[in-house]
Amino acid sequence: MVFNLCMKYLLYLQDGFVKKHPITQAEFTLGRGPDCDLVINEPFVSREHARLQLKDDQLHISDCGSTNGIYLGQSRLESAVIELNGVFRIGQMDFFFKQGNPSEFQVSAHTRRVLRRLSKLKSDPDDTRQSLSLFDRTLVHTLEWGFRISDMRDILHKARDPLFLTLQKGFIFLLQPGSSRALETIAFLDLGGVKTPDIRELKPHLPALWENEIIGEKLGRRFRIYAFPLEADNQCRSLVYLLPRNNELEFRTIDFLRDFSRELGLIFLFNEKNQSESRDENPKSPIITRDPGMMRILEQCRKVAQNNLAVLVSGETGTGKELIARFIHEHSPRCRHRYVAINCSAIPENLLEDELFGHEKGAFTDARSRRTGKLELASGGTLLLDEIGDMPLSLQAKLLRVLQENELYRLGGNDPILVNLRVVSLTNQDIQSLLDSGRFRRDLYYRIAHFTVHLPPLRQRPDDIMPLFNHFLDAFMEETDVQIKGVSNETAEILKHYLWPGNVRQVESTARLLASIATTGDLITPDLLGPEFNSGDQELTRMKAAAGANDEKSRLIALLEKHHWNKTRVAADLRISRTALYKRMQKYGVRYKAKT
Repeated sequence: MVFNLCMKYLLYLQDGFVKKHPITQAEFTLGRGPDCDLVINEPFVSREHARLQLKDDQLHISDCGSTNGIYLGQSRLESAVIELNGVFRIGQMDFFFKQGNPSEFQVSAHTRRVLRRLSKLKSDPDDTRQSLSLFDRTLVHTLEWGFRISDMRDILHKARDPLFLTLQKGFIFLLQPGSSRALETIAFLDLGGVKTPDIRELKPHLPALWENEIIGEKLGRRFRIYAFPLEADNQCRSLVYLLPRNNELEFRTIDFLRDFSRELGLIFLFNEKNQSESRDENPKSPIITRDPGMMRILEQCRKVAQNNLAVLVSGETGTGKELIARFIHEHSPRCRHRYVAINCSAIPENLLEDELFGHEKGAFTDARSRRTGKLELASGGTLLLDEIGDMPLSLQAKLLRVLQENELYRLGGNDPILVNLRVVSLTNQDIQSLLDSGRFRRDLYYRIAHFTVHLPPLRQRPDDIMPLFNHFLDAFMEETDVQIKGVSNETAEILKHYLWPGNVRQVESTARLLASIATTGDLITPDLLGPEFNSGDQELTRMKAAAGANDEKSRLIALLEKHHWNKTRVAADLRISRTALYKRMQKYGVRYKAKT
């Protein structure tokens, strides 16, 4: 059978095996009987236990008068609606409703033994589960979350509470090899009682870290190390647990960590099978374009995405710079990790540093707990720095050091934290002018601009106007159930010849507005268009275009001259306050000129 790699399916564990049932019918039955579509040959399953219907991204399930029922959490229900990544239970068996690669996969004999034991532990009566040991309860909890998450960086966080009760102190790492023989942290969990370690101290244990268990060896003057390779995974990854040097683990705790590592290996394997294989070699671009220049840009970005080059994307406001950043992330090997965005102009300088670097408990008056910064969160994935040109010079120097050394310090912290970043930066300013004026560090520019791409404004790619407009029109109608026939030929000609100073963002807002005011069942006609589409206001738009696509200063002067330097009118046109207009004039060195 050829599977659609975005197919819905049910995932469940049986006899130590991970099993998947692709949902190929709109309606199907589940039960012990041979006539059922999904046969579960277990004593707690009735001959025809449940009837299931797939409706879009929901699974509707109804009990067929079974003996043991259907459970959501602790509630027995006659019928229920299961959302994607949701779970329901029949007897001792959990069924996860998933989307992705429905093909099954094999696990090692050791991991199968753990799964078989967990299947027995997840027995039906809730009072049995309450009597589980802390070790077993942690394994059950982690397994239940493992098939719900899509980012392995979250797994230790989801298991934090039972891990804290089980281990009580220490520091847990999930590690894999990074670039230049460095160690990359996939996830970590601080359980307290240990000073934050520097993972570079683990380098003497390479390559044993990926191949053999390390039980209780002393690491430097501070730590004792326990490390377990992730068996079910075909890549080099390891669970590392660090304790104070004078502590040793009991045998039963070592056995638990060994089983925990095998369980994590299984979850890794599931996530990789479910996600990475669902991406074909040429994924469909989410960016709508017919323009040959934009197609060349997308092809370049697709190639650049495969390596770790830093990318700088420039272009006017509304041209789709963030879409390009997401395109690069989604087409890169980092797509299974986080995409973290921060706007450098929207946050005050004193708060921006905390957002980027995070802080330790007690670093300042209101720092009541440790906070992880965006740089640390993005490790292993992609960091988007929007409006990079507005980053203060003092922070530019600190960011440069992180990119050079691949490590950072939280505010108030003394221990370095290794990071593995891919940075994509966006700006609507002339970066060369910022460099020449000294408002942007040249050495940082060379760190963030291994590859630069400039997005042309929409007026330079008119073939994209109507495809974009129709896309936004269709999206609005789908959201609101508004139904119109489309756009009249006369209206389409006006839209195609308009210069769209707000670019794609303005196309979207115009499409939504026109769809909302048009009469249901009719075409969008020219009389619905706003005054900005008439020839008089088009002249101002042409002035802006002639002044230069990327020269904000020239466009600002053009608007001031159009209104005879009446700043109230200019501010109203720009939809900003007079104070903000004065700041913008000062920023670009536009001197005051008396009204004539």
